[in-house]
Amino acid sequence: MGKIYRGRAYHNGIEFETKKEGIKIEINRENEIILNKWKYNFVKRKLIYNLPFVCYIIEFINKYKFSIFCLMCLDILMLIFPRILNFDFTSTRDGRMIAISIFTLYFIGIFTICNFYIFKVNKRGKVTSGFHGAEHKVIYAAEHGIPLTLEEVKKCPRISRYCGTNVMVISTFLKILIFDLILYYTGAPSFSISILLADALSRQLFFMKNSEKNLFMKLFFCLGTWQQKYITTSEPTDKQLKLAIRGMEQLKKYEARNQTALPKIAA
Repeated sequence: MGKIYRGRAYHNGIEFETKKEGIKIEINRENEIILNKWKYNFVKRKLIYNLPFVCYIIEFINKYKFSIFCLMCLDILMLIFPRILNFDFTSTRDGRMIAISIFTLYFIGIFTICNFYIFKVNKRGKVTSGFHGAEHKVIYAAEHGIPLTLEEVKKCPRISRYCGTNVMVISTFLKILIFDLILYYTGAPSFSISILLADALSRQLFFMKNSEKNLFMKLFFCLGTWQQKYITTSEPTDKQLKLAIRGMEQLKKYEARNQTALPKIAA
């Protein structure tokens, strides 16, 4: 079987994808197993959509148009209101440093608190973290040719180098850095630009070849590993593992039936 392009965990199931097929297996409220599958139809894209970094910016804009618009409105309000009230504390160097400190703590606090609440306090989040762990274990087994049995999959690692948690850690650092630099040099807060650039750049760095060997990136992967270990994933139950295994087996059958299996990519 080819390398899994993406996996995603939900509160009621798991989704697996290759570059050509996808499958989602979930449990509904009646405790019945629902299986959905699809096949991608790729069309030739314009050159700009294949450019590094630019493609991630376009993807983010297409996906979050309304959110970007709201953030731009917030930027404008934060730029205009202090001047109207004659209380523009970012006009001085000391004021900007205070603002940078406040917003840095804000970004870090929001990131940590939200993750902790979603995966450790919220009831659905707790279940999702278990499915998240099952997703990682099954993908690891499929990529490394390990038999998809409950006993063997249980032994597989719960932590993944390719987990989206690592992207979130990189993105959060870059949001803080870009926001603080813009604020320091212009005196204007810019949530929209910092979030847009940080998201695109974090993905570009994450998918960079041999990025795990870069000392700078190793730090983020260590932080991402910590987040996965203690917050975003948990040891899955046997029921969650069995559901994930079934989904992967169905995807393998789906690939074989369509004769579109991807070549094995060495780890």
